[in-house]
Amino acid sequence: MNNGWHELPLVFFTVLSQCVVGTFIILVYGWFSNNNSLVRKKILTRMFILWIMMSVAFAASTFHLGSPFRALNALNRIGYSALSNEIAAGSAFFGIAGLWWLTSWINILPLKLAKFFSLVAVISGLLFLYLITKVYSSVPTIPTWNNVFTPLSFYMTSLIVSPVLGAMLLQSSGVELKKNILHIFMVLVVFLSLMITLLQWHDLSLISTTLHRGSEILPEFPWLVGLKYSFIIFGVYLCIFFISIRVSPNPAWLFLSCIMVFFGEIVGRFIFYSLHFTVGLV
Repeated sequence: MNNGWHELPLVFFTVLSQCVVGTFIILVYGWFSNNNSLVRKKILTRMFILWIMMSVAFAASTFHLGSPFRALNALNRIGYSALSNEIAAGSAFFGIAGLWWLTSWINILPLKLAKFFSLVAVISGLLFLYLITKVYSSVPTIPTWNNVFTPLSFYMTSLIVSPVLGAMLLQSSGVELKKNILHIFMVLVVFLSLMITLLQWHDLSLISTTLHRGSEILPEFPWLVGLKYSFIIFGVYLCIFFISIRVSPNPAWLFLSCIMVFFGEIVGRFIFYSLHFTVGLV
């Protein structure tokens, strides 16, 4: 478990970044598809929360580098280094999406141009998500990461947390949610995430080197997985229940559901980093 504790800055950076990108896409869809200018303004106002989260994510990543000034050095090999590509893509998403948000919030762009700009921001976010996974899944010397489960688990983080956070922000903006579709989607992604985790557990037993077996790297794997899904399932249940009731729910309950699924994914990412080992070495 030591690797997980040592990489806490990256735990928060990756989870927060993936949550922000996914929620941004949901909010852009809500903004894009709504003709009420007042509702669009409310969506943009609540979107400021995402930029706070993204700022925290980047701040956390600098702790991993040791100094914020080393972030510039990490950009030296764009196009050749997965880490440089990730940082560049993250900075591009933050800049493009933030600029779109600001120009839309102060209403200085024509609506058609603002909608086009929002699609560019969404594409930059999807590229950022992809390049985060490449940092880890493309390292052949770490067999517990160099597999299909790394990108799948990373994408699942966005798919699980973002609908919960997005639902809270959209509902508070006055957007009518498509509740049946949202319920089915939330339950489905949690089920898929659980299946991916179980398959990963099986895959760990097949990984071995001269010194290690994958299943022995993290003996706490079963109970940590149980803790992760306890948080996630309870959080998703709260969200589904409170957006289904006829009266407007207390925002505190939806906020609690967001916190629950977020910490569930934090536990999951802690598991991921704790599974690190290099071929042939401790």
